[in-house]
Amino acid sequence: MSTNAAFAASAASLASTAQPWRVGLIGFGCVGQGLFDMLNQQPESGFSIARIVVKTPGKVRPLPPSGLSTTCKRC
Repeated sequence: MSTNAAFAASAASLASTAQPWRVGLIGFGCVGQGLFDMLNQQPESGFSIARIVVKTPGKVRPLPPSGLSTTCKRC
């Protein structure tokens, strides 16, 4: 079973809840972008990206800056 098929199967079992699961991403490198893309390609999965936190706000990214958060009280 491919990763996408496994993700879709497990997401379908979680999607029975009325409200989507809100996901926060810490970092938007290869893994963060991959997860973001998978969740956006599977809207029926029951997950929504609530916030993406990045360390370097000036770095060029495939998202508008409004979709990112750089506030860190400990940084």
